[in-house]
Amino acid sequence: MTASPLTHVISANPAFNAETLWNAAIDQAWKLPRNRSSLVSPGERLQHLKESMDGELVSFHKNLIVQPQPGADDRWKRWHVGIPVTLFPKRDHGFARVECVVELAGEDGSFRVIEAMPKGSSRVFAEASIGGEIQVEASGKAGLPKTMPEGTPLAAASAKIYGSAKSNLRYSFSRAVVISEVVGGTGARWRLDNSSEPELVGTESHQFGITLETQGAPRISGAGYLKAYSEVQWLTSTVGALLSNLSDGFRRFIGAGAPSEAYGEWSAILG
Repeated sequence: MTASPLTHVISANPAFNAETLWNAAIDQAWKLPRNRSSLVSPGERLQHLKESMDGELVSFHKNLIVQPQPGADDRWKRWHVGIPVTLFPKRDHGFARVECVVELAGEDGSFRVIEAMPKGSSRVFAEASIGGEIQVEASGKAGLPKTMPEGTPLAAASAKIYGSAKSNLRYSFSRAVVISEVVGGTGARWRLDNSSEPELVGTESHQFGITLETQGAPRISGAGYLKAYSEVQWLTSTVGALLSNLSDGFRRFIGAGAPSEAYGEWSAILG
């Protein structure tokens, strides 16, 4: 039996299990001696950093946006599949980098991914809202924190995370598309970098997309992995020398930018 796209994506992109890493590191930090020159104990410092990120969310949307396109020839139909995502950062510097991978599955030879959008070397701008409902169910299946009900509207998610339905979004907020490529003819991956205003913290939505060719309209399912990182320099300077006393796993987590992660899953993409 063929593994589901979500199983494949989780296997290739295992989550950090951030909550477990944070809790273990904080427990360890409380046992460390206080530096006489510091008013804050190691445990307090790490607890404050975690609290600055608590409750944030990155998520795919519940529904993809599928539009038929002119076909390449009589045998192949062509579709544009939009993949909306929304980020709700709480950390002081927002997110410095965003990565996304998507994998599709269907009957062999029935489909092929031929293009990934936006293109590399372009710039993309945040949107006030795309789609309408975020997806949290796949994250729950993968053992990541499940912070709100499946299909929560964007405004309700913003209200829960920020205490307000306002996104505080400014349209000058943009990112460079560093990576945009088709992977193996069945998926795609992207990396967005260098926000124009790294201090801005608020709702940020983008739409990735693929061009899909199919023979007829086969049943195609899909899954994705979304990861948003902080600037490592900001994190390491915040933790300081304390970091060297903590576990290898937590040091790797901070060295990777303390990512906030999500998985997504979609069935019968073409309807």
